[in-house]
Amino acid sequence: LKANKLKRNKRTAEANKLTAEIEGLTAQIQDMGANIERLAQEQQELTKAMAEATTLRESEHKENTQTIADAGAGVEAVKQALVVLKEFYASQAGAASFMQRRRQVPEMAEYKGMQSAKGGVVGM
Repeated sequence: LKANKLKRNKRTAEANKLTAEIEGLTAQIQDMGANIERLAQEQQELTKAMAEATTLRESEHKENTQTIADAGAGVEAVKQALVVLKEFYASQAGAASFMQRRRQVPEMAEYKGMQSAKGGVVGM
């Protein structure tokens, strides 16, 4: 009897230990399943955000390309306008010059600034 009781107690302890292990692993499986669902949802959100960002970048790229083209056309227009103005003022021999050739304030040419503080803010 005593041997059977010892065997029964031993087997019961083993069964309890295995049951606890099964419950622990089941909980771990449920946690991992929840993590997988959460990560799948996050992946879908990131994919959606990436698609929106790509669409936004493409539209901004088109706008920037158009702005660069407009700026290039503006540069050409300014160059042509300068040519026209230079030709016009060159044909006006006695009239005022398009560009001033002499210095307006000759005494300013001699001013060299504060030489002792030429290091700027760093020199202080």
